[in-house]
Amino acid sequence: MEARAAIRVDRTGGRTRLLEMRSDPPLTVRSTPDPSRPDVACVHLVGSGAAPLGGDDLHLDVEVGDGAALEVGSVAASLAQPDAARRGSTLTISASIGSGAALTWSGQPTVAVKGCSHHTLTTVRLGSGASLVWRDQLVSGRHEEQPGSVAQTTVVDVVGVGPLYRSTLALGPAWPGSSGPGGSGAGTRSVGSVLVADVDPDRAAERWARLITSGADSPVRAAVMPLDGAGVVLQAVSPLAGALSTFLDHALAALLDGPAGLRARAG
Repeated sequence: MEARAAIRVDRTGGRTRLLEMRSDPPLTVRSTPDPSRPDVACVHLVGSGAAPLGGDDLHLDVEVGDGAALEVGSVAASLAQPDAARRGSTLTISASIGSGAALTWSGQPTVAVKGCSHHTLTTVRLGSGASLVWRDQLVSGRHEEQPGSVAQTTVVDVVGVGPLYRSTLALGPAWPGSSGPGGSGAGTRSVGSVLVADVDPDRAAERWARLITSGADSPVRAAVMPLDGAGVVLQAVSPLAGALSTFLDHALAALLDGPAGLRARAG
């Protein structure tokens, strides 16, 4: 099945307005405004059917106009499942962030069900002074289930400057090296990351370093890596998907919440 969805926001009259929101099942988007932050458009992805399913070709286009602010979340994890023919599935996310605009993406994990072969390709283009916070997580199989194969490629470019970030995370039998010493490590069931671009990367790295050291006994292993430009990425692995989800939630909250957080400044 081929399905398309689009989210488009702009800044008009001193606040962000939702100009376009359209979707085809199983890709469904819903406006979820936060009355305490009228200058930020909030949207959630809602599963209106089993997706991604083998054979699916899904596309989501996101456009944030100059000076606008958009937060995108999801209400539940996505289950990447095989169809009877064991075909692969794809999800292509294309995001354009205008000058001085901001996008926060905090989707729930993608779970690779036994027998699936799924690839998510995310492409982000940042305008001058644009900011990005992007959270991702992959889970290798459901509880006590053999995993499927899942890959996630993320490409971030700054308009007029060039590449900022290139990454591919892969888990499952189609990627046998993913569980070895050159991959995520033996016993790893879940991998995730939080990427920050042009959002005070030094402050983000400092807060994340404190988060890592405070959880010395945690089953999560994480590292903070600066990017060649105004950016930093936190990458983490764990044998426990729930523990990793909680860790990434805390990493995101360290940036967004509190008196000095991005949400306070956006409000």
